[in-house]
Amino acid sequence: MARSNPSYDAGGPGPSPLGTGERVLTFHVQSISVWCIFVGVTGKRIRYQQTSEFHFLTFSCYRRRGYFAAVGARNLFEDALERIRLRYLFAIAGYVVMPEHIHMLVSEPKCALLSKAIQALKLSVTLRSHERPFWQAHYYDFNVSNHNKYAEKLRYIHRNPVRRGLVVKPEDWAWSSFRHYQTGIPGTVEIESVWTAQRRGWQLPEWMPGGISLANPSKIT
Repeated sequence: MARSNPSYDAGGPGPSPLGTGERVLTFHVQSISVWCIFVGVTGKRIRYQQTSEFHFLTFSCYRRRGYFAAVGARNLFEDALERIRLRYLFAIAGYVVMPEHIHMLVSEPKCALLSKAIQALKLSVTLRSHERPFWQAHYYDFNVSNHNKYAEKLRYIHRNPVRRGLVVKPEDWAWSSFRHYQTGIPGTVEIESVWTAQRRGWQLPEWMPGGISLANPSKIT
């Protein structure tokens, strides 16, 4: 089995689903092999990894309890996420910490399967928290294989607190990547955005072999 492996050129112009006249990082496609992880005879839970695609992830606190209702707990998660990002070397395009669950849009790690990095992230949070058990087992994983889906999932992440009635505007919720896209200011978690690429001179991180093109942050609302 083979899947597309997008990798982008630094600074190249290209089409964007977020509006016209935006600067994006264009991408090429090549074929690579895929790891399939499935559980049980029916194979109901299937993960496609090592595809060089971004992944939209969702995982929840145990029985959807509000373990992230407190500010300190949300700050703790952001700190743990950045530590794991640096350890496993993966890009974070977007995230939001909700009171009882997490959404993230991430690349695949250089150092291990994505499932191992998420396992390490969950363990890091658990060891620094008092609640037991902390996490619901497993997580939802959706491969983001094109530019439109990338923009759709990023918008979904950023608007989640507004849909829940936690805030009036996405920028009012501090524990997400929206403020970075709006202002370009780095936060606790490094976001792989055009702002970040621009600071690098339109170069990918040295450890990243490829990824999905990124739209102008001012157009992501």
